Amino acid sequence: MDWLRRAMYTGFLLFLPIGHTAGAANSEFFFIFCGDSRFGSDSPKDHPEILEQIVQEVNIRKPAFFLYGGDGPDHNTEESYRAFKACLDKLEVPYYNVVGNHDIYVKATGGYSRDNHRKLFGRTYYTFEYDDSYFIVLDSSGHGGRPWGVRVSSPEQWKWMVGELEANVSKYRHTFVVTHTPPYDAPPMENHAFTDPQEAEEFVKLMAKYDVTAVLCSHEHLYYRTEWEGVPYIISGGAGAVLYAPADRGGFYHYIEVHVGDEVEVRVIPVLRSIAVIPDSARVEVGDTIRFRAVGIDPLGR
Repeated sequence: MDWLRRAMYTGFLLFLPIGHTAGAANSEFFFIFCGDSRFGSDSPKDHPEILEQIVQEVNIRKPAFFLYGGDGPDHNTEESYRAFKACLDKLEVPYYNVVGNHDIYVKATGGYSRDNHRKLFGRTYYTFEYDDSYFIVLDSSGHGGRPWGVRVSSPEQWKWMVGELEANVSKYRHTFVVTHTPPYDAPPMENHAFTDPQEAEEFVKLMAKYDVTAVLCSHEHLYYRTEWEGVPYIISGGAGAVLYAPADRGGFYHYIEVHVGDEVEVRVIPVLRSIAVIPDSARVEVGDTIRFRAVGIDPLGR
């Protein structure tokens, strides 16, 4: 698969500037974000071992921290949680976890519970800061199944979120909001975003009102980047769960590096087993100009 050509088709050239500038830079750092692996799944289409490879690459790249976008466990069982956390615990950098709908869904009963998440990872919505950036992590996992959104996940969370934005945006160079479920779907998805369209619209307008640097999401198993009301939204759900789109529409295993300085740049990193650089011509004469193509093979041999 020609991953450079694929990258161009899906709207990125591996380096994707957000272009948000706010005040003078104090320092620069980067973090890594991805989501959706489904540890404990009995489906042959899910490959949580992809996250194992991502963790190895994270330890080589050494970001400031690792941020996981949710749906690490396939379903809300202690066994699935233990397998997922054992993978994260191999990280040699600090990590943060976002609660996803699979994290709370109890398959055996059709119900939902956040107890396992709270026991292993703490609160389901929270904030943290790094350098001169502020991160607001939301719980949008609803009842495991639909409905999904901020209010249905925790009635008091919306007011809390507005309060955090109001009190902190002006204090930091950049503000990132992180939610497992995006407010709107990425094409070609349907019915995987916030269930209440009014809440989705309010959320997008709120992010624009407070000039949020970017909103990071998972849940939809692909890579997608867009802007709603002028705010960049990035969906990264390619950390092992069954992919929801062909590769040329973002359906490939990946993670993203978010480089934060005076401006913010996102780098999309495909997860590959091997890569080859192939010239268009086997014969090269002095003075010739030739083209090369990069061919990447993912961990499943595709």
